[in-house]
Amino acid sequence: MAGSAVAVSISINRHPEPKRRINWAAVNAASRQIDVAKGQLRQAAKAARRTVEATSEYDTAVVNLRAAQALHQRAFAEATSALELSHEFIDLDLKLQSAVAAVEKQHGEKRRHPSAANPQTMFHAAANVMRIRAQITDLRKSALASDVNVEAARYALVDAGAELRRLRDDARSRVAQSEAWQSARQQLDVARKQYASAG
Repeated sequence: MAGSAVAVSISINRHPEPKRRINWAAVNAASRQIDVAKGQLRQAAKAARRTVEATSEYDTAVVNLRAAQALHQRAFAEATSALELSHEFIDLDLKLQSAVAAVEKQHGEKRRHPSAANPQTMFHAAANVMRIRAQITDLRKSALASDVNVEAARYALVDAGAELRRLRDDARSRVAQSEAWQSARQQLDVARKQYASAG
């Protein structure tokens, strides 16, 4: 009984703690500081990247990549053009046109006479189109893979792309080394702490 009386007394005498008031002016000020610091951080990152991108090495890498892309496109077009003039390709292309026309004819007959449509026949016609297209795709792949100019152009394109990626990775790594970026990063950290304490 004595214990319960003490508990009642404590509960009666305890006053609710006052609710903490949020300093909205300080919160808004800290929020603005965060936005400013983020803007400075972005500007510092751009400046660090531009330092690398303004070098002759980077400019040469971009030019080499564009030249490699043009060379690959030209080699690809020449190989494809030679293939499309071959008897094997022309024969497959004619078969494809005939197969597509057969499918379109069956769809037209189905619209005119829905009850007379044969799903099995339509399925075989569509499968024939897919089979011929697969043969054409394989023929293209084989022709491109065996063309030495396409192969050389592809390797040149891969090498040029890798060099440009290396320089861009280097530019990103230098961002954190920039004094302007480090200063903006510190300002952002301070602004975030002020925001947390203001709330």
